[in-house]
Amino acid sequence: MGREHSLELHGFNNLAKSLDLNLYVVEHTLTDKEKNDFITFIDEHYNSSQLKGIMEEVCRRIDATVLDVSTFDYDPHGASALLLLAEEDVNLHHKTVAHLDKSHVSLHTYPERHDAVGISTFRIDVSLSTCGNIAPTTVLNELFEFFSPDIAILDYNVRGYTRDVGGRKVFIEKRMDSLLECFGDDTLDRFVTEDFNFPELRSFYTRMIRKSLLEWRERDDPAWNEIEEIYLERRLGGD
Repeated sequence: MGREHSLELHGFNNLAKSLDLNLYVVEHTLTDKEKNDFITFIDEHYNSSQLKGIMEEVCRRIDATVLDVSTFDYDPHGASALLLLAEEDVNLHHKTVAHLDKSHVSLHTYPERHDAVGISTFRIDVSLSTCGNIAPTTVLNELFEFFSPDIAILDYNVRGYTRDVGGRKVFIEKRMDSLLECFGDDTLDRFVTEDFNFPELRSFYTRMIRKSLLEWRERDDPAWNEIEEIYLERRLGGD
């Protein structure tokens, strides 16, 4: 999916757009073998090299040029990747030519075990910040395809302003009421969603939980309280 050019601007697009995603994968891991298999799968499929490849594919889909990449694998688990982007093909020996359309993507992974309730979780934090014509929301559906999350917490904020060809200030390029507008029907059909949006503040928050995960609640799975706290981002009961 390429970038859109529906708004005619006077000069450069100075809007700063920031999209942050917390994506969780959840699995039952009741035995030591299941725990070790889960961690092994994460280490093999989401190490820094794999994250780099995933995000380079995302960049191709939005017609972004990768200027530089930094990756790191942590001991014992977890990885990070940072990609600096530009919107145009540039001479990588003269990177300063891309300073006006600066963008970046960062990813961090956090595998965790919750032995008391018999589950393991894997969190991928993705941050896309762009200043230019690239709209980070155009790759939301693709990121869900790549990571297949069970729980997702999404934040999108637009700051600054630019001007159209008539000289009028533009504070957001395209009217938006919800991040759910950025997903295909096939994706939305798999999730229960909640929105807390403030379009007048150019701030959008959405949380999503896979419908199949709600079956844990229906069968009184002891891990459900843990899942619900992750989804709601707060402790339930207790101190």
